[in-house]
Amino acid sequence: MSFMKIPTALKSPQMPVQPREEWQGAGADAGLVAFHSGNAALGPYVITENRWCCSFYVGTLLLNPVYRDVNGYIYWMRPNNGGNHFLYYTEKYKWVYFMGVFPGFEPREDYNSDTGEWEGDSFYSGSLPAIEDGAVSEFSPRGEYLNNSGASKIEVKPFFPRWRNSTLCGEYTPADGLTGTRTFGLPRWTDDAGNEYVRSIEKEEGEFTYGDIRKTGDVWTIGVPGAASGWYEGGEPDKTAPVTFRFCKPEGSELEGADRVVTFAGYIIGDQTAAVQLGEVAIWR
Repeated sequence: MSFMKIPTALKSPQMPVQPREEWQGAGADAGLVAFHSGNAALGPYVITENRWCCSFYVGTLLLNPVYRDVNGYIYWMRPNNGGNHFLYYTEKYKWVYFMGVFPGFEPREDYNSDTGEWEGDSFYSGSLPAIEDGAVSEFSPRGEYLNNSGASKIEVKPFFPRWRNSTLCGEYTPADGLTGTRTFGLPRWTDDAGNEYVRSIEKEEGEFTYGDIRKTGDVWTIGVPGAASGWYEGGEPDKTAPVTFRFCKPEGSELEGADRVVTFAGYIIGDQTAAVQLGEVAIWR
């Protein structure tokens, strides 16, 4: 899997997920991003489909993040502006769920002692749930909703489709509706002598190379076949089982050498680099 480190000083309004150590997918991984979520319950490392923050289910409706500043925070809205449903932060009521207004509108709620009824807007308010799988909070009806004895609280749940892992490099498992696995980093093998073999990013002439291990004809080798100092022959490195490389020497040579057993040892960050262009722009307006 190919990812490139993003050299950014990007800052955003506050949001419940705070990405850092951002990486951008390249090649077959284009459209994916990887980052540290700042939340152990989420991974803490995650790979997403170009998603920097969670969405929320408000009742049965899904609201997605909009990375614009409303009172210092991003806000959430129903996709395609369906029905003008918004979840945003206000100065007086903190987090509100409101329909039919634009984010940033300060709702009004007044009690009329003469009529015994609530006046103003119809909205819900509450606290955002913890950002973890299965978390839920309840928003209470406010304003004119309070005149309806049947008005009930509404549940708010986080929704964050992602692949998750406890470390940056490794195999990521799916969460919140995704399937399959994703891998970050290059696979690495070691032998019993402490030598390291890291797989190449791209194939060369139809095959990967693994440091000093490469395919020579029909045989995987370490070293140069026929070399006076000897070489090793075995199979392509395998993640699931050790591969033995047998020590070989030229015919008639009295050279002695021990076989090497190559074992999978996890994933690491590669050393390939690329030129990038940097710019600066204000986008939180």
